[in-house]
Amino acid sequence: MPLGYRMARLDAQIKTAPDDKKGLTLSLDGQASGLAADDAAVTAALGEHAHVTAQGTFTAQRQIALDSFSLDGPAAQLRFDGHADAQTVSGKLQVARLDLGVAAPLAGQRLGGQLAMNADIDSAADFSSFAIALDGHLDNFSSATPALD
Repeated sequence: MPLGYRMARLDAQIKTAPDDKKGLTLSLDGQASGLAADDAAVTAALGEHAHVTAQGTFTAQRQIALDSFSLDGPAAQLRFDGHADAQTVSGKLQVARLDLGVAAPLAGQRLGGQLAMNADIDSAADFSSFAIALDGHLDNFSSATPALD
């Protein structure tokens, strides 16, 4: 089911370098622009652009592992530091700011408010087992479900 998000352009610089395990280190620094959604309110919450960075490795066994990821834009500022690959996800996620309006297509209803949180994550990639410790707060929450507001 399409969620209706779009990006007109991604300008990115990707760098690679050999590592000491016969693989490659990878880094990405990019600027996404022309961000939009099918819903005008989601487009307004999303903002026009976002800055993205990522660091990781491409192993000699042709596996990709992510060591860090950041997203900074009008709707969200978040950072992941740890390790994520096809077998496991382990690390710290810091969400300094997330406008819940951008998550409306995922929730299937109008959402509003600002989320800030920190999460310590230790899980299998398929989430068959996981441990997540959350700490955060939600300000000015609103939805299309009055019982939740």
